[in-house]
Amino acid sequence: MIYYLTDSSGIEPDYSFSDIENAYGEIPLAKLAGAGVLKGYPDGTIQNIGSVTRAEFAVILTRLLKLEEDRGAGRFNDLSDHWARGAVTAVAAQNLLSGFPDGGFHPDEPLTRAQCVVVLNRLIGKEPRPDKESYYPDLEPDHWAYGDIMAAASPVNLNAYIYRPKTDFSEMNYELPSLEE
Repeated sequence: MIYYLTDSSGIEPDYSFSDIENAYGEIPLAKLAGAGVLKGYPDGTIQNIGSVTRAEFAVILTRLLKLEEDRGAGRFNDLSDHWARGAVTAVAAQNLLSGFPDGGFHPDEPLTRAQCVVVLNRLIGKEPRPDKESYYPDLEPDHWAYGDIMAAASPVNLNAYIYRPKTDFSEMNYELPSLEE
């Protein structure tokens, strides 16, 4: 989904990861790797199947947006020695990702679908639509991200009739939000 928010023209795909060839989303992943947005893991994999942590997503956003990492104190109480502290602080300063009521960022928790759609909406400038009627039987109007989810939803791009806002985000279960109103 991040791939579709970028201009990938002229970027040489990077197929150096052992698990990228024939993978779901092979071309977007290879292009994002070629652009330096995805750098993979020390074992030579990109691990594109499964959950993305909040810290990993912050690092991806920092690289995508070419933000300068901020190693300052930051506003979260659980990042003092965390490997992604600089990226999290930089992305939080841009108001793309936020923390929790306990003062933490919870960097190693999986990014949820609801959290991801809020970030995507902020990236593309899509305003929340709390007035919109839900298409999803499992999404109540009092859910913290209801307005953002409904702003991204339209009857033509639904890939499921159940939203599962607490489900971990992964490339396998999310489509780019519609840019249409």
